Amino acid sequence: MTTSTTAPSRSPRAPRPLGTALRTVLRGVSQIFFLENSLSGALILGALALMHPWAAVTTALGSAVQALCSAVRHPDETEDDLRARAVVLGDEVRRGIMGYNGALVGAAAALVFAPTPLTAVLATVVGAAACVPVHMLVARLFATRPLRSAGLPVSTAPFCLTAGMLTLLTAALAGPSAPLTSSGSPWPGLGLGLLNSFAEVVLADGALPGALILAALFVGSWRVGLYGLFGAVASFAAARLIVGHELTDVSTGLWGYSSVLVAIALGAVVPGLGGWRRRVPLVVVGVALSLAFQHVLVETAIPVFTWPFLLGMWATLLLVAGARRAAGRG
Repeated sequence: MTTSTTAPSRSPRAPRPLGTALRTVLRGVSQIFFLENSLSGALILGALALMHPWAAVTTALGSAVQALCSAVRHPDETEDDLRARAVVLGDEVRRGIMGYNGALVGAAAALVFAPTPLTAVLATVVGAAACVPVHMLVARLFATRPLRSAGLPVSTAPFCLTAGMLTLLTAALAGPSAPLTSSGSPWPGLGLGLLNSFAEVVLADGALPGALILAALFVGSWRVGLYGLFGAVASFAAARLIVGHELTDVSTGLWGYSSVLVAIALGAVVPGLGGWRRRVPLVVVGVALSLAFQHVLVETAIPVFTWPFLLGMWATLLLVAGARRAAGRG
């Protein structure tokens, strides 16, 4: 007869609230570039800190505030409603989806209100909190029958709407615009233009912040990094060679950041678009449309932010949905 002893099983390690909260905030930052990766989020914050430490603080604060406000109970919400919402929103908060718009609001606040940090903090808290109901409203709009088939993502619409409104309402408090790095030399201008295209997504500037953000993208997903680079190259070539912008203008990255996001979204993120042979042409269309929309928006009083990306992506997806309906009728 043999006997055996069984070692006592180890109890599962209890989750650490502080670590969970930190990862949630960092994922919210990484979701600016459609990533769910806390290390990528930390690298993006590091890139912002290279430009201005305060920008990293308000960006992280915005991600945290939006995530917290997502869990607030609505006045007319029942217990069953709260539990049903918690199932959906809990996963979205954990993945950072209910954080990236707040993070962008924080980045914008640090830039717009650079001379007055307290104003930047207040604007971040108000704007990030407002992103929650705005996100819900836009999601409901896109779930209506005329738009449902296109599968339009909410993306950065809450950021554009809330930050745009705050910018217009507080224009008197805004500081002067900071000068942007640029170069008129061919190779330095090309390199700076490509890297600035990544930095400008989070309203940062400079080759080093841009390089760190590009590294963050490849850490999170090589496909996201590759499509982002493709978008930067395509927009640089179009703005320089087709539209005819000066190299010093293109090298700021202002004509490339929306194309980076369009290329990532259509190339690597939005589902149901097929393989890379179908996605690459859609990326080219999206980049062209985002550049066209940006040329229109810069002539208006509307804060541009990431509107060219949104409009270019949405227009491309509406074209795809229209083509599918036409093929179905045919």
